Amino acid sequence: MDALDQKSSRRSVIRTAAWAAPVIAVSVATPFAAASGSILVDLASTARLPIEASNGSYLADPYYQGPRVLTFRATYRNNGPDALPAGGIIQFGLPFAAIWVTDSLTIIEDTSGRNPAFTGTSTADISIPGSPAALRRIWSFQLPTPLAAGASFDLVFRVELNGVSNTATNFYRVRSYTNIGVGATGAIETDPANNPGYSNYAYFNNENAS
Repeated sequence: MDALDQKSSRRSVIRTAAWAAPVIAVSVATPFAAASGSILVDLASTARLPIEASNGSYLADPYYQGPRVLTFRATYRNNGPDALPAGGIIQFGLPFAAIWVTDSLTIIEDTSGRNPAFTGTSTADISIPGSPAALRRIWSFQLPTPLAAGASFDLVFRVELNGVSNTATNFYRVRSYTNIGVGATGAIETDPANNPGYSNYAYFNNENAS
């Protein structure tokens, strides 16, 4: 679950509602599963703030004001002990769907060496109950080839930040999001707790930070 921080004034920050993160179906390994020859993997991901310099600092966190283009480097890895078959799912997410030109998202760098490229499978908006402006946009992609045990790769996502501010952007500091899961591969995830990743906190299009 992604904790979202709510700003009550310029002098204080109050931690409030948690955002529900999308869940990729996983299974916990059992001795029977291991004995029966099941594929066991321990998947993990790392999310980061934009590569570009922020526009400044607000309440001790960086802020980014649009319109501008931002890029985000994300890391996805398989700690093993087995290879993840092709068909695993990776995800990348950004807060406040309304402030991004969501159709502009592209992968501009891929260190995995995979060919063909990652195929987008779906997008989804995850909302906070009672806060329709506070939507997280999630992009999902399918792994086209296996991910070996001990292997990792980086993707750099490019997306346009528009100039929209609203109650949610002025109220919350937020984090970018990553996730990796077994998808329909039949592999068994041994430690689902580290599948999702969250960046450090930042503000996007917060009028108070202008």
